[in-house]
Amino acid sequence: MPIPAGVTLLPDFQSHLPARPGEAYLRQRGFSLRQAQAFGLGFCPPGAWPEGRDRAPRLVVPHTDPQGRVNRSATYLWGA
Repeated sequence: MPIPAGVTLLPDFQSHLPARPGEAYLRQRGFSLRQAQAFGLGFCPPGAWPEGRDRAPRLVVPHTDPQGRVNRSATYLWGA
């Protein structure tokens, strides 16, 4: 079974957080950079989601198995 794009791109999404606009996006939603990094969150800039569903920026939340390994996919949260 192929690895979903959300999983393979997670490190890239995580690398967007310590910089603008990712860190600003976190602050707008009440998260600190430290909290986001502790939970493995990432930031997907507008239009960068691999399935191209929309152009909204997103927080990317990894799904993990009981051992803490990222498994099937990563979900995203978006908002205005």
